[in-house]
Amino acid sequence: MKPAFSVLFLTTLIGVGQGLQLFIFVLSIFDKQEYSHHYFYVIGSLSALVLCLLGLIASVFHLGHPERAWRAILCWKTSWLSRECLCLPLFMLLTLLYGISLYLNLPYSLWLGFAASVVALALFVCTSMIYACLKFIKQWSTPWTLVNFIIYGTTGGILTSWLCALCTLSNQQQKSDLFAILSGISLLLALSCFLLSLVRNQRPCAASTLQSATGISGSKVKLISRGFTASSFNLKEFFHGKSGRLVLAITWASTLLAFICPLLLVICVVLVDSISLRIAILGLALISHYLGILAERWLFFACAEHPQNIYYRY
Repeated sequence: MKPAFSVLFLTTLIGVGQGLQLFIFVLSIFDKQEYSHHYFYVIGSLSALVLCLLGLIASVFHLGHPERAWRAILCWKTSWLSRECLCLPLFMLLTLLYGISLYLNLPYSLWLGFAASVVALALFVCTSMIYACLKFIKQWSTPWTLVNFIIYGTTGGILTSWLCALCTLSNQQQKSDLFAILSGISLLLALSCFLLSLVRNQRPCAASTLQSATGISGSKVKLISRGFTASSFNLKEFFHGKSGRLVLAITWASTLLAFICPLLLVICVVLVDSISLRIAILGLALISHYLGILAERWLFFACAEHPQNIYYRY
């Protein structure tokens, strides 16, 4: 498939926002000092909201007719895309209310956080199922699609929450050891899932072949004409058109930027005492991770083999 950069930014930005909201809510449950750190949670929830808002803005550039975007919710009974379009604004609303309730120290803030977290999980399901429900694209039609969306989003959320903690909490309150351990574990889990997905997608079972499509059982069926004398939608949008060498380079870049470099930078943060230096290093780790996840999301789309490419790719 040909990746649309607006979709890359949409899925990665809202993923980090969802992961951030989920993590700060879970952290708030186990916070023994209750809401003495409430500014950390307020900044965290507002950061999640801003990330989702940026993702929503990015999605507009993918629309041919933005004025008709509201129609996307009409098929919510059958379409995962419609369900995502309903869950995203609901998640943003609940996250905003959660942040406001924390700022005002309202007694029901925990319930708002719980509701926002449930919707965040539902949004992860909806976003991933847009792709996982397509049985004819074997690279997507797997439980790993949902797992990867959740783990990548949560990993970015943990790193972002750590940065929020460094910027808002004192040295005694920052819980750097906890953040470092969770960041390291999440990065290793994300790396494992990434590598397993690469291995699985090397030789997935093709949904269709020239033999099955034509009814010819011969082993040497060859396509000699794809039926086009000029460019068309089929030739442009279902194959990325990049060389195998470039795809391999992006794979390595994703591995290094999204997982290896952030992991090394997290170790550096633990070894450094200066708060300003910690913030700078962690900010660099977060930027590296996000650029790597953008590359991974490009691979997610680019390596998906649509059956029509059997006839129109070459």
